[in-house]
Amino acid sequence: MRQLQLLLLGAFLLLLAVAVLTVVGEPIKSSSHGHHQQHHHTHHKKKHGSHHHHNMVYGFGDPFESNGRWLQDESDQCNCNVIVQKMKKLREKVLQVVSSFDKLLKVQVDLRNIKNLLKNIDLSLTALGGFVSNSESQIAYLEEQTHAVSMLLSRAKAGAVQLLTRENLIEALGPVKSSTEAPPLQELDEIVYSSCQDRRIIKTGVYRVYTNVTNSMYVLCSLDFGQNAWTVIQNRFDGSETFFRPWNHYKRGFGYFGHGEYWLGLENIHAMMAGREHELLILLEDFDGKFAYAKYKYFRIDAEKDDYRLAKLHGYIGNAGNSLQDAEGMKFSTYDRDNDKSPENCAQANHGGWWYKACGDTNLNGAYRKEYSHDLSGIFWKEFRGLNYSLKRSRIMMRNKKEHHHKQHYHHHPHHGYHRIDEEGYEEEDEEEEEDDEEDEETYYAAGFEAEL
Repeated sequence: MRQLQLLLLGAFLLLLAVAVLTVVGEPIKSSSHGHHQQHHHTHHKKKHGSHHHHNMVYGFGDPFESNGRWLQDESDQCNCNVIVQKMKKLREKVLQVVSSFDKLLKVQVDLRNIKNLLKNIDLSLTALGGFVSNSESQIAYLEEQTHAVSMLLSRAKAGAVQLLTRENLIEALGPVKSSTEAPPLQELDEIVYSSCQDRRIIKTGVYRVYTNVTNSMYVLCSLDFGQNAWTVIQNRFDGSETFFRPWNHYKRGFGYFGHGEYWLGLENIHAMMAGREHELLILLEDFDGKFAYAKYKYFRIDAEKDDYRLAKLHGYIGNAGNSLQDAEGMKFSTYDRDNDKSPENCAQANHGGWWYKACGDTNLNGAYRKEYSHDLSGIFWKEFRGLNYSLKRSRIMMRNKKEHHHKQHYHHHPHHGYHRIDEEGYEEEDEEEEEDDEEDEETYYAAGFEAEL
């Protein structure tokens, strides 16, 4: 822009210099001088003939041609009118140049204003980026704090429940009618059990168990489904806990790990497996009171570096249908970590976190619906009531296959499952005998589910 200004100024000075030279260089003739000039011209012409016919004088041609005037319009006295006309034309050109120069200056000012505006926008975007980054950090911090508070509340609730013994309630509230809607909780002390399959655990309740060599946590151990204890990893029945949560919540776990709704946590599930073979049991109930179950003899998930991939899921038996089979080999997905094979975010669309494939045939961590009919964001199991039916209850449990102690044949009674039956010298049955037991599993799973919940 600076170079353009200098160029225009130079052009203006050049035009002005040409105008001045034009005015100064043109002769202004008087009458006497003109007469002398004419006489000299005649004499010169006679003497030299037409040899100077093509001579140029100041760019105007031969001054003695025609009537002896340089230009057609100039008078014998002065050519001032021509000069005035030239000056007017020159003035117009100068004004045009000046006008163009003013326009260029205005354009330069506009460009400067645009440049400053762009700088301000850039500063605003930088400030906005810092604000967004700071907001994300604050949200992450709040998530950490919320999880810590949730864990403290869970432990406090578990401790409070154990302090409310039946004798205290009788003294404070008078006679209380006994209820079998929920099994009694094991009184908590400082004992830390190896797992829910520890021989010292003889009835359903909340116990502190090891998740690995150094860490432990409270879990719900259920002895109401078959001959052995199961570790409850998911419990849903009334919608009191939201399951539309980010990755970190599903990793660490959330909810009340007693008889409330909760998810045990992928990291805890993986740590409890410790490389051993596990079984998986899924119990379902619809709003008409119908129960169904799906049991898998082999179940394992990988560590977080593999996004808790569902590495093994084999040996299905049950009456709910094998709707989870397509999830084998899939990584866990949440709305903020999409690991499915669908073009859309299945966790976002289904309002949950799960081992989604192409959004899948199961969604047990979806939104809880008070009514059974819904879109594809509820709790559904395709082969049990279909994709458009949101179930009333679901429970997911696991147990170690190598710790099936105290197993025996028996016909189920609703409350027998509360206590584990010890028999010394018991040896595990072979696969044929286990298949014979499967005929009675539907009966005692349904009865145990109804009795406990």
